[in-house]
Amino acid sequence: MDEKKGARFFLKFPLTNLNALLKVIIFGLIPILNLISFGYILFAARNIYEKK
Repeated sequence: MDEKKGARFFLKFPLTNLNALLKVIIFGLIPILNLISFGYILFAARNIYEKK
């Protein structure tokens, strides 16, 4: 049963589409993660600066 469901899923969504989707997700996440890490670094730097 599960193997047939998997085969149907891959027929509906070919591997090329899956790869494209993964690329979109990865390239969408990288800038967001960069912004979050940049904001976190600024926040930490500000806290350290205020403590001095």
